[in-house]
Amino acid sequence: MYKKMKLEGIVRIPPDKLGDPLEEAVDRELRDKYEAVVDKTLGTIVAILGSDKIGEGRILAGDGAVYYNAIFDAIVFKPEMQEIIEGEVVEIVKFGAFLSMGPFDGLLHVSQITNEYISYDEKNARLVSKE
Repeated sequence: MYKKMKLEGIVRIPPDKLGDPLEEAVDRELRDKYEAVVDKTLGTIVAILGSDKIGEGRILAGDGAVYYNAIFDAIVFKPEMQEIIEGEVVEIVKFGAFLSMGPFDGLLHVSQITNEYISYDEKNARLVSKE
């Protein structure tokens, strides 16, 4: 399931980007840092929509970058148990089929397809039901 979430994080703006408009620099660094990150509790962060609030910058000794706390909106994908998700079959193998489901690839095991016996036709790369 896709969800829009409001998240909070710290973003580092390197010295060569300090001349850029702050919001653009923060949004770019948020995308670089958080997009495509998989988190156990959140799921996969698919896209960063933009920052809502940017805190005051902090400079650490020995580092020329500026660190900002930012609150931002993100699109997150986290499949739930028993959720039905449409996917495209990418490859069929002896033990099932690999599917592409949005930002994920997954395995559909033969035991999840049917309760009947299924065999694999290696020559034609397809699953065959035996009745």
